[in-house]
Amino acid sequence: MARGGSLKPETGSAATALAAGAPPEQLSPGAMRGLGPSLKAQRLFPLRLPPRPLRPPGPRLASGRAAGALERAMDELLRRAVPPTPAYELREKTPAPAEGQCADFVSFYGGLAETAERAELLSRLAQGFGVDHGQVAEQSAGVLQLRQQPREAAVLLQAEDRLRYALVPRYRGLFHHISKLDGGVRFLVRLRADLLEAQALKLVEGPHVREMNGVLKGMLSEWFSSGFLTLERVTWHSPCEVLQKISEAEAVHPVKSWMDMKQRVGPYRRCYFFSHCSTPGEPLVVLHVALTSDVSSNIQAIVKECPPSESEEKNRIAAAVFYSINLTQPGLQGVELGTFLIKRVVKELQVSDGAPCRPSQLGWGASQEPWTTQDLEPVLRTVPNPTVPVASRSSREFPHLGAFSSLSPIPGFTKWLLGLLSAQAKEPGRSELLTEPECRDISELTGGSAHESLRGLLGSSDWVKSEKLVRVLEAPLMRLCAWYLYGEKHRGYALNPVANFHLQNGAVMWRLNWMADASLKGITGSCGLMVNYRYFLEETATNSTAYLGSKSIKASEQVLSLVAQFQKNSKL
Repeated sequence: MARGGSLKPETGSAATALAAGAPPEQLSPGAMRGLGPSLKAQRLFPLRLPPRPLRPPGPRLASGRAAGALERAMDELLRRAVPPTPAYELREKTPAPAEGQCADFVSFYGGLAETAERAELLSRLAQGFGVDHGQVAEQSAGVLQLRQQPREAAVLLQAEDRLRYALVPRYRGLFHHISKLDGGVRFLVRLRADLLEAQALKLVEGPHVREMNGVLKGMLSEWFSSGFLTLERVTWHSPCEVLQKISEAEAVHPVKSWMDMKQRVGPYRRCYFFSHCSTPGEPLVVLHVALTSDVSSNIQAIVKECPPSESEEKNRIAAAVFYSINLTQPGLQGVELGTFLIKRVVKELQVSDGAPCRPSQLGWGASQEPWTTQDLEPVLRTVPNPTVPVASRSSREFPHLGAFSSLSPIPGFTKWLLGLLSAQAKEPGRSELLTEPECRDISELTGGSAHESLRGLLGSSDWVKSEKLVRVLEAPLMRLCAWYLYGEKHRGYALNPVANFHLQNGAVMWRLNWMADASLKGITGSCGLMVNYRYFLEETATNSTAYLGSKSIKASEQVLSLVAQFQKNSKL
């Protein structure tokens, strides 16, 4: 199955047979059982840290003498590991701290088994080793004084540079030096994941922690910018470890078996991911694409139904549907990876005649010594774009491909609607979400109050078993969902995180689809509704600017019509 090796022994001979193309009916029942339903395997994002002892999960911090000893050890470690800020005049002449100091921090942190212990260390780092506010005040006063006096521009610029230097927190120097260690960037990704988890559990709070999270996010955004990312396509012949990682990362539409995974990387499907130069071949963010004759309106047709044939008929493919995008590393949350990935995949599908070109296809391989710019210059001079095969420049793989769209879930819609229904239940006689005919139809089918009945129905997935209920609820739920996506805002932007993501990218809120996801997760999370965000390539830049600047949402006539119906028939 793998290009560079065989399956791990624990995956069994059945996986090897499937990788070689053997149909499942040729495998013995015992061999098939060996595959297992969950495709579990070890994570492939190794950090060079001491293994944490196995203990019951959950936050925990030692108490009494043990806690005091641990806190003293933390303080001593931080005093030793966090480099002092050199004077401004010596900033470029001060030698870097010994590598062992940063390694001590990495080792100590890796030995903390409990979430609360790691949170405590991060909290002490954030509060005790941030910005020197006295220096900031002094440098700020100097800048203000110079602005009030006629001085040369160079003097003022140097004063502003001193102020910028004073605004850099001390712990940034620690992060910077850790990044130079072998595996250091991976360590910082995991550290930020721990920090986000601690914030979610409210183990650490306050402005100092939020500031440190922002600083670390900014550093990771620079290190994981598009120039350091490699686009890679996943096929059934990709290494087993990569397929395993992709299957485990799929949170939107879970992969249920090896055959399910094979279908998602087979004919009429594409799977791409970004890897980083520090972790080649390691998926960071994964995008699944369906190649169809039209923009899909139902996810079951993509993840459950078999493709029309084993070989792709290129002339039948007119649309690329992005139906799942997943971040594999929680520590990279908020780093702009998904946007870059979609843009790169669109370009790849427009010009590609095969899998994206890996470095080994351009004449250098992972087994060689690192190449310098001078070494690469003769190769790069002959290649217009190193990430796309030269042969693809003369022809397109899919001559009729012109539509690019997502088929996206609507997380949070059911929860939002249940909140509205609960609020209205506290005010007897108030009915502002449903029309009178809708209330009457629901009451006739359920035998109770329309709003109370709707609250009960949305609490489970049983209502989809009744064709009459499905038909009666379509109009009000479509109308309410359109308003949720288009009208509900957070700081002026779309409240729904998926909508906000695609709208920031410049997509159009194009079509709301009824009963598009009949899975339990789809019914309970968004009443079976899904939405297409269309990427009209010539308009994405304008749409993105309008959304980010004036918070204006570009939507289709269908969506705007549903929003108008909501404004006419429903009130909040």
